[in-house]
Amino acid sequence: MKVALACPYAWDAPGGVQTHVRQLAACLRARGHQTLILAPGWAQPSDPDVVIVGRPFRIPFNGSVAPVCPDPRSRARIRRAMAQFGPDVVHAHEPFSPSTGFFATIEATAPVVAVSHTYFERSVLFDLFSRAFARVWKRPAVWVGVSQASAKFLRRHVGPDADVRVIPNGVDVEAFRNAKPLALPPGRRMLFVGRLEPRKGLQVAIAAFARLAPQHPDLYLLVAGEGPERSALDGTPAEVRSRVIELGTVPH
Repeated sequence: MKVALACPYAWDAPGGVQTHVRQLAACLRARGHQTLILAPGWAQPSDPDVVIVGRPFRIPFNGSVAPVCPDPRSRARIRRAMAQFGPDVVHAHEPFSPSTGFFATIEATAPVVAVSHTYFERSVLFDLFSRAFARVWKRPAVWVGVSQASAKFLRRHVGPDADVRVIPNGVDVEAFRNAKPLALPPGRRMLFVGRLEPRKGLQVAIAAFARLAPQHPDLYLLVAGEGPERSALDGTPAEVRSRVIELGTVPH
């Protein structure tokens, strides 16, 4: 089967959606399927299965900065790439974002599986966008939420009659099978993994650690990730700050 995967975020920027699309494509190829990845990016990667459809723009939204490509010219590139590839199914990620997943959903001639990795309560800008393109949301054959929260978000915007399913992101455990343990002090550990920005909840982890650490002298907070909110770690109470271990960016 031929599967086209549309990623809305810059292919050469770190992010969970990009990692998920990359690993999903690899697993599909391992099972004998052909894949085409469509994504914005600043440079063309060496992978011949990846087509860069436009240059991303960094747009602040929902407590983060999304490197998306709302350029309408990318729509024509997506149309040409899919016409040449001839997919049997189009796997469109974050079609609510004005980027590659959205344009791929519009241009698809094959059945569309639309995936939402998103949840937020309300946004006037998003509500206007969602209503303006209500017809587009009828195109996917199946909607997938990566969590119950994402599925709730989908049902609110695509309607109760849509086929919405919950399918969590998979994890390639082979990548970690031979990992060497990190040399850490003995005791209990609280681990935060993610970009250091408001939407990822670093402040919540710091507050929880500050509350628990005085009661548990062997508790450490491990922070894996980088981002603009790193300075929030300086707000950790001085008496437990020495038990915060900053790991920085951790590859896998």
